[in-house]
Amino acid sequence: MIEYGLPSIREVGLVAAVASFAVVTAGVYVARRMNGEAPVALKYGLTALWMYAALRLYSASSFTWGELMSDAGLFPLLRAAVLVWQTLILIVCMALVGYYWRRWRRSR
Repeated sequence: MIEYGLPSIREVGLVAAVASFAVVTAGVYVARRMNGEAPVALKYGLTALWMYAALRLYSASSFTWGELMSDAGLFPLLRAAVLVWQTLILIVCMALVGYYWRRWRRSR
């Protein structure tokens, strides 16, 4: 007999990650359609938010495909890809901070 219980925290986290990725992707799409010439801060902020949501989705879904990737020996490649992705997020966020730093310095 199959017993159905409450979903685990990992499954709830995956559903939340999928939902947040979908909402952020829709928000980025709508913002780009409405603001063709959006301010730099909006572009950097939405890009960083989308990249973070994608990374969160990758992380939350890893329990479903992790064993298969481990058997295939792809974990070192995936770890390197995550490091590169996090570095890109850091660069985009640093560009956003630099943009506001310059604006703050000009206003003084």
